[in-house]
Amino acid sequence: MKITAARVERFLRQPDPAVVCTLVYGPDQGLVRERAETLVRHVAGDLDDPFRVVELTAAAVANDPARLADEAAALSFSGGLQVVWVRAANDGLAKVFEDFLAGARDDAQVVVEAGDLGARPCAGSSSAPGTPRRWHATRTTSAACAGLSRSPWPATG
Repeated sequence: MKITAARVERFLRQPDPAVVCTLVYGPDQGLVRERAETLVRHVAGDLDDPFRVVELTAAAVANDPARLADEAAALSFSGGLQVVWVRAANDGLAKVFEDFLAGARDDAQVVVEAGDLGARPCAGSSSAPGTPRRWHATRTTSAACAGLSRSPWPATG
């Protein structure tokens, strides 16, 4: 689901509960970080909650791709959704996220921060008939958001 620039602020105040993974990216890293923090706080309440927030670097995900799914599947010790916060993501992780999103469950909220990725479809964005989930994102001059719905999206031609 593409979250347009006009809807980003509303989404940040009240994220759609059907969204399991949100990509926040753009050339303004300060704004990207601020928006990612807002999403993490919305789910976990506290950025520093070690029982609900797991931070992963892009390098950690690249070195151990299974860790993303493992952390997302882990139960929160204090209850509620776990947040997996991936920082400094880049195009090199597209396949990792594609694989993760193909089997994504609703056990956690994944928030992904990235730099300026440009305007193009993201991992899992195939519009082929029968594609169960799609994730589109577009860049704005500040920071853009995109989300992956928990429920399958109908394919479009």
